[in-house]
Amino acid sequence: MKIIHEQLSLEPFNPINIIQSRFQEFPKHWHAEIELIYVKEGTQVVELSGATYTLKEEDILLIGSGEVHSFPFQSSSSSLIIFHLGRSIFEPYSDYIFNSEFPTPIIEPTNEFYRLLGESILKIVNLRNEKVLGGELFLKAEINKLAGNIIKYVPVKQLMDNEKKKRLEQLKLLERVLIHIDQNYDQEITLEEAANISGVSIFHFSRLFKKLIGVNFIQFLNETRITKAMILLQNKEDPISEIAFKVGFNSIQTFNRWFMQINGFTPSQYRAKYE
Repeated sequence: MKIIHEQLSLEPFNPINIIQSRFQEFPKHWHAEIELIYVKEGTQVVELSGATYTLKEEDILLIGSGEVHSFPFQSSSSSLIIFHLGRSIFEPYSDYIFNSEFPTPIIEPTNEFYRLLGESILKIVNLRNEKVLGGELFLKAEINKLAGNIIKYVPVKQLMDNEKKKRLEQLKLLERVLIHIDQNYDQEITLEEAANISGVSIFHFSRLFKKLIGVNFIQFLNETRITKAMILLQNKEDPISEIAFKVGFNSIQTFNRWFMQINGFTPSQYRAKYE
């Protein structure tokens, strides 16, 4: 479950990336663009900056620039519309919105300004799919309307001028460690080894990791292993003890304890769902 620095290529005319797809899992990642998630069908759990949000159908979630987020593994998929919004969409307010966080990121249908955002999201998708004369202009107008409503109605928490830039630099510092975890989660990885890879002291690494990822290094490593195990557990042929060792745990007791702590049920109970 590596953290991906997702470098998006947005169109010059309409700097917005639109994804419509079904998801069961997406690893921890971050990008400079603001992300908007709209749930078309089902429910979707999102981990964002150390907090966990459960989105229901038609809920909207806003994610600020440079914030680490993921979709933890879930047994059933959800249908989502995802927008990545570039800086130029928000001009002349881009510095204001990109140097901010969303303290209450979920916008539910009961919210007083929900209709303004929800209607724009669906119109943008429809206009993007239509191929009509002048359609690009209507699309650009609707994107601008969405951006304006976000700026006008969505509460934000302003950061210090250099705080966002510093966070992006710190995320890049951790990138090699997180790639190493993704590639070697089945091996022993110590805190000291991770700090050495990042090139900073253990003390500085531990503080930085918890601040940016939302959990400490050991928690993240074992969450990664448990996520891999949950996929393997859907195969009824492999013994649970074999799966525990395959994903990097040195005892079945440790594996069971972490599995229960993270999920609230045992590996056997999880496997029973697929029998």
